Amino acid sequence: MIEVKKLSKIYGKGEIAVKALDHISFQVKTGEFVAIMGPSGSGKSTLMNILGCLDRPTEGIYILDQTDVSKMSEQELAKIRNLKVGFIFQTYNLLARLTALRNVEQPMIYKGIARKKRDQLAKQALAAVGLDDRIQHKPAELSGGQRQRVAIARALVNQPQIILADEPTGNLDSKSGEEILKILAGLNQQGITIVMVTHDQKVASQAHRIVYFQDGRIVREELTANGGDCGETG
Repeated sequence: MIEVKKLSKIYGKGEIAVKALDHISFQVKTGEFVAIMGPSGSGKSTLMNILGCLDRPTEGIYILDQTDVSKMSEQELAKIRNLKVGFIFQTYNLLARLTALRNVEQPMIYKGIARKKRDQLAKQALAAVGLDDRIQHKPAELSGGQRQRVAIARALVNQPQIILADEPTGNLDSKSGEEILKILAGLNQQGITIVMVTHDQKVASQAHRIVYFQDGRIVREELTANGGDCGETG
């Protein structure tokens, strides 16, 4: 599903240049659940932005689902994001003035789906994360765990092939965090490829494989107890 080859990202020029990623190469198989760990400033967020087609590498190649997206235009990247990628953020990124239903509908608006169909699909996505009784609640009326479920429903609604989760349990209590991890594991069992950034070793252990970053480089990888079946080659 994902292949990066000698990928680098450099911010700034000359003496003030900062190499956020330094010639990294790795693959994520179709249906795999991969956790990325490393200290702050190790390149994790930069990598996620590139994998999510929110940014482009300075050097190297990024192949997503057999398509080289490294040098695509902004318009082409936006199309790829909308069709193939779902995002889950630590801070939820929900629109405060909109209900859960309307928040989940947002990606479908950009896709041009009619209002009636959007309502139907958004309700199905919210039901899938156990929030069918909260569809008219705004974010301020929901708990942290419920807000993250809305964010997951929003990530799911366009049926992405890959979900990128950046610290999805970071702002949650342990019980809510466990519930979110169960939802992610269930989605992965349905065949969705997941790449998750986390600082929590216990959270990372729920993935099939952990990739450790330091100073913009991959320093090691390890399979977890769940890593016996890491998806198909892709």
